[in-house]
Amino acid sequence: YQRRVHGGKVTSMVQWYWCSNLTTGEWTKYAAGDNDILEKGHQKGQKTVTIMNKKYTIEFARMIQYTTGDDFHQRSVKRVENPESDDDDTNAPPAKKQKLKRAEQDFDGLVFARCGHFADNKKISACIANHGGATSSTVTKAVTHLIVEQRLLDNDCREDKIAKAKKFGLKIMGLPKEFPTQKNDDVEFKAAFRKAKVMPE
Repeated sequence: YQRRVHGGKVTSMVQWYWCSNLTTGEWTKYAAGDNDILEKGHQKGQKTVTIMNKKYTIEFARMIQYTTGDDFHQRSVKRVENPESDDDDTNAPPAKKQKLKRAEQDFDGLVFARCGHFADNKKISACIANHGGATSSTVTKAVTHLIVEQRLLDNDCREDKIAKAKKFGLKIMGLPKEFPTQKNDDVEFKAAFRKAKVMPE
């Protein structure tokens, strides 16, 4: 890809950003070296690239970044052409919501954490991402829903994540360990989502 001179500085004609704050929707620029890796991978039609010594993986089809080896903790990424020159990497342009492949955005603004062991975490992440939701590996006040392995709920298990979810007043939803158990995993996930409720401490 090309570069241009702007105000005496050589800057990229394309800038990549990652969503650094799920609560405020703040976007942060990737460093120049990582930006080059992302753009070159995008131009070559690669499915994914890794940055920071392979610590993070960026998946272009879903426009997400996640910790390599664990794609549940995701952050959205975006590509901006001809960005204005700005030395402050934290002062990114206002977030523009990317159009999802699906028309539905049922989970827009929602953040899901996970508790328990599931057969296919990627399926869970895909169900969330396909409807505009985000994921978190920890339970914080920014999280809106906690997905819990059903047997833990049935046995009234006192996991730390469940305790925090109750303390913060988050909605808790149960999923079987074998999820998906039906042919249409999206329908199964949304059915569980509709049954989510706040549970007392």
